[in-house]
Amino acid sequence: MRLYETLCLIRPDLEEEELEQSIKKIRTQIESTGGEVRELQRWGKKKLAYQIENYTEGYYVLLTFRADNKVLAELKHFFKVSEHYLRYMTLRLEEKVENRVEKKAEAEKMEAEEIRAEVQPAEEEQSREEQSREEQSQEEPAAAENNPEAKEGEVIAE
Repeated sequence: MRLYETLCLIRPDLEEEELEQSIKKIRTQIESTGGEVRELQRWGKKKLAYQIENYTEGYYVLLTFRADNKVLAELKHFFKVSEHYLRYMTLRLEEKVENRVEKKAEAEKMEAEEIRAEVQPAEEEQSREEQSREEQSQEEPAAAENNPEAKEGEVIAE
């Protein structure tokens, strides 16, 4: 299986739900025919250089996926019969680009793991601090009640 990249242009007048469904359909089409989606980037709504089917804007989506020729033929047919897609272009990525994409994916995965590792101890420390504050606040009124020298509203530390 080779690495491919497809940039598709979706009609801008779709509701948010329809747009999500259109993107999900592309992913499902690739995966149901034996492909594997590596990355999906939503570039958003952008102005077109020229009008396409009376539209001056379009919603761009970039997919990077692994597939064989059978998947490409099915994807081409899918885009032609579906009315939500204005244009599409599929490119085969070379090995150098393929390695770069895989390294980028690995780096993003490692970064996400590092962030999780940093956040988790910080959250645990914060919860321990909150518990110790609660314990101290419970102890302070008890100390004031047991000390006859303490005036009302005054807390004497032991």
